[in-house]
Amino acid sequence: MQQKKGFTLIELLIVIAIIGILSSIAVVSVGNVRRLARDSKRLADMRQLQTGLEMYFNENNAYPLGSAIDTATTLGSDVNYVALCNTNAGFSTIALCGNNTMYLAKVAANPVPGGANYSYTSANGDLGNANRPRTFTVTFSLESAIAGYAAGAHELSQLGMR
Repeated sequence: MQQKKGFTLIELLIVIAIIGILSSIAVVSVGNVRRLARDSKRLADMRQLQTGLEMYFNENNAYPLGSAIDTATTLGSDVNYVALCNTNAGFSTIALCGNNTMYLAKVAANPVPGGANYSYTSANGDLGNANRPRTFTVTFSLESAIAGYAAGAHELSQLGMR
């Protein structure tokens, strides 16, 4: 009798099935890691924005006007960025501020997919002057629980993130 070397059909099917199971587990894991990475970026964006807004407040004794930001074309877009500059308009839609003080070079857009576009509002004008806001709110959302924050909508204000 002569023995033939090689694999049987059953052996090949079992190996292919095992490879398929392992690859499907890897794909699911990568999806979770990507979602957590997007949420980490959102939290980092908010911390960076808070630092810029506080620096702006320290020099100007007011936060930028909420009407100075068009959230659909600035905070919500990868094309346009916002620079916190010392200008009368508060937020400026330019990346460099020339001779003006630059507080924040750019505010990145919400990473997609998932989450909602960032939005900024300001209120409580100084001594009845609506042009000198004393409070601000930036809304954002997270796709999953991360760093002690639950999935869903959150706010950043002069009091911190919640």
